[in-house]
Amino acid sequence: MSFTRRHVLTAITAAALLGAAIWSLYPRPALASALVAHMAHEPQSWARTEVPVTDSTLGAVLARSGLALNPGMPLVTYAHSCWFRGWFVPHLVVQTARGPVTVLVLRHERVARAMPVDEGGYRGVVVPASDCKRGAFALLVRDAGAAADVTEVAVRVTAAVRFVD
Repeated sequence: MSFTRRHVLTAITAAALLGAAIWSLYPRPALASALVAHMAHEPQSWARTEVPVTDSTLGAVLARSGLALNPGMPLVTYAHSCWFRGWFVPHLVVQTARGPVTVLVLRHERVARAMPVDEGGYRGVVVPASDCKRGAFALLVRDAGAAADVTEVAVRVTAAVRFVD
């Protein structure tokens, strides 16, 4: 029995489709649960401080994910690239009068509209980027008092962070 090019291509296509079907059945944690789980790994990020990260540190963290900064970003006191659901994402902490707000820029997540988060002692929201095809921003607080600042921080951060590629 001889295999033609067509048989080989059919077999490869079938294998790819089977792999995709199996991958789609693999359970991924809900976004809110994954965010809360991530927060447990970096407790030092919640420090209240007025000492900003350097512009070069912030720029490098954003650039690693294909992002840049417009004017208007609130005071950023923590900036790291973190592994989150298969991608390195910027993990930022901005300070408000009521306390720190954690921001994760989720370039590879898509949300159609604002999605509230209230889980594991954290509150916040996941909002689509201004071009909702380009990603989302997750904003979380631990202190219920700081929850009032999440909307303002979301507006400022989504305006200040620019997707460049």
